[in-house]
Amino acid sequence: MIAGTLVIIALIGIGIRRLTVQDSWTSGFAAESGFRQATRAVNAQFFGMHVLLLCAEATKRLQGDLPTSAVSPQGISFRAVC
Repeated sequence: MIAGTLVIIALIGIGIRRLTVQDSWTSGFAAESGFRQATRAVNAQFFGMHVLLLCAEATKRLQGDLPTSAVSPQGISFRAVC
């Protein structure tokens, strides 16, 4: 019983050195995905900031989905609503 416990403790000691914590949830997305590309662009343009807080005033409220293709370094393109 004690020998088995010592073996387990020894194996844990060996394995703990190989343990790594992966804390980048964005790496779960494909490198070529629109999300990862947009994240890289924001990180590059805002010096590594990964949370973008935006405050804007508008006379009309827009609601709906914004595809990744609508966001570019030049700005955000909204589709015309009729």
